[in-house]
Amino acid sequence: MNLTYRYSAIQFTHWASSSGAAAFATTYLLNKGVPSGMVGFLLALAGLCSCLSQPVLASLADRAEKFVLTKMLLIMSVLCSVCILLQLLPGISIMLMAVLYMVSIWSSDAMVSLLNAISVAYNNAGYFVDYGAARGIGAVASAVSSLIIGWAVTVVM
Repeated sequence: MNLTYRYSAIQFTHWASSSGAAAFATTYLLNKGVPSGMVGFLLALAGLCSCLSQPVLASLADRAEKFVLTKMLLIMSVLCSVCILLQLLPGISIMLMAVLYMVSIWSSDAMVSLLNAISVAYNNAGYFVDYGAARGIGAVASAVSSLIIGWAVTVVM
């Protein structure tokens, strides 16, 4: 069974939804009043947390008896979504909003290794997944998403 189309949809969804948040993080956070030094610190911290958490997440997925990659991805997607939605609350402090944004970036970045692991798990289970084609779809989604968000930022700001 060929699961390339399904896996491509996962890649498309992830990269379309996450690339804009990362690409325009500085613009967004500065516009919200976060000091520039804090923006750099938070984005670096998100990257560091992602690097440190990916081996832990991979170890948890490897040791699980059942196929938990999809559950882990779902939990991280919900965490990312909740962090983004909480930023919309009126009266939220600038620092809390910035930390929520950092957690959403961390969650999105940490999911990448799990997305890659799904392809390997499918192939190991005897299902065909063309990783290159699916990742190419993800790259196109990222480019189009960034283009649209970039256009929207220039119109709104």
